[in-house]
Amino acid sequence: MRCILSIIIVAFITGCNPGEIPISPHASGELETTMIEIGSEYNNQIFYNLESNSVVSQNEKTDWDLGFLTGVDDWHIVINSSKAGGIWSVENLDFEDTPEIEDAVWEFDSPNGNLDSTAIDDYRNSDKFYVVDLGYSSTEEQLGYMKLKIDSVNESGYFIRTADLTHEQESLVFIEKDADLHRVCFSFSENFAVDIEPLSSDWDLLFTQYTNLFYDPFSAYLVTGVLINSQYITVAIDSEKEFNEITYEDIESYSFSSNQDVIGYDWKDFDFDSGFYLIYAEKNYIIKNGLDQYFKIHFIDFYDDLGEKGHPTFEIQQL
Repeated sequence: MRCILSIIIVAFITGCNPGEIPISPHASGELETTMIEIGSEYNNQIFYNLESNSVVSQNEKTDWDLGFLTGVDDWHIVINSSKAGGIWSVENLDFEDTPEIEDAVWEFDSPNGNLDSTAIDDYRNSDKFYVVDLGYSSTEEQLGYMKLKIDSVNESGYFIRTADLTHEQESLVFIEKDADLHRVCFSFSENFAVDIEPLSSDWDLLFTQYTNLFYDPFSAYLVTGVLINSQYITVAIDSEKEFNEITYEDIESYSFSSNQDVIGYDWKDFDFDSGFYLIYAEKNYIIKNGLDQYFKIHFIDFYDDLGEKGHPTFEIQQL
């Protein structure tokens, strides 16, 4: 009788969910609303961190011109596309000669950040030099042109020459690589490297103007939006679910991209009838950071409380 009773008790304890262990649902973070102040003239570049939901640093978009990549084997140079400038590759003249701007064929970096599509192409083992169109200030003032020649590049840095178009003054500059940065920024007006970009691991999103390339017909046009730190960040887009319905469990169903402009500018559109920007709040972005954390954001405004544009506002929540 004692044996039968023991069997009945064991069956009662284990029979409901044999072999199952209860799992608590994934805990999401608090929903927060954040506004970024690019400015009504779009003059600021804002580096932002997802985990802390805070601005890491900011600078005037005209504070730098070129970005030199910092990996041991890196040789790529990118342009600060927030000023609508371009690059002209010159191969039939000496660096000391004066190129005619009317002959220029301007090239632009791909907005997706693909290093196979940079305007400054492979200059190694070449005598070519480049004319850099410095673009425009926030008040649409043309900033002029400079010549650039990269004499050599190695694991330590870049040896470059700069001059104005008439070559009245030539400078030799060494751009030292810094492994803690994705790129070292250079200013022609200062003629040396300037402190712009935060440590690579400290920022996730860059709120800025940048040059977008449109085709049919081809045109390069300044847009205002978000570029990602593609070293660490990947992004998926969901326009089907409501923002508040997206959960951690949805992550496996998404395809993530590391394209620099995956968030981009088209979460808004300009309405010519009203003269205001409209926001596509149904466009949701799911972001994975370098710590394998996931966040969802969507934009809800482009204006501040005074009605000034250039203040993207979004809701953010850690999944």
